[in-house]
Amino acid sequence: MKTLKKISICLSLLFFTLCNTGYANGSDKVHSKKPMTVEEIYEVEGYTTFKEATKEFEERFKSKIELPKSIPFKVKYKYGKFEEKNSKVTYEYSGEDFSGDFLSVVVTLKTLGKFKGGYTFHTKNGTEVYINENPHPDLHTMLSFKKGNLYYYIVLHFHNKDLEKEKILEIANSLSI
Repeated sequence: MKTLKKISICLSLLFFTLCNTGYANGSDKVHSKKPMTVEEIYEVEGYTTFKEATKEFEERFKSKIELPKSIPFKVKYKYGKFEEKNSKVTYEYSGEDFSGDFLSVVVTLKTLGKFKGGYTFHTKNGTEVYINENPHPDLHTMLSFKKGNLYYYIVLHFHNKDLEKEKILEIANSLSI
């Protein structure tokens, strides 16, 4: 089961990494003769602190980003990445010792569209969000919505699949939507 969780986390990371055009044009930078730490891998991929990534995005696009105030697990690693070319910033939170808990928040000026198999839901204050729940216990749940001129995409893989929808809605509600 732990192996499946690790594979799921890797697949989630791969999903967002493939959105990085560095892989699409064959410029994979993660090569090392010795094992790399999590921090080194994120750094090589262009990730920085949340504060730095947020500042770059907000200054470039004159938009104010709001990050979740509620994370449903203890965070061990958190990194941000600003991509001017794609008009987006990505925030990634990983739980302790690859517990299977992983959260990614992508904020962009452009819509990525709706993912197949999802449905519309309303948050506590009535904001319409789009949710795509994956019934497989080792795959993640996605939620998207528009706030002002920004599109938010939240991906959550939570150790307790039965609570994943509830937890992703808590994250969305903590964004004052």
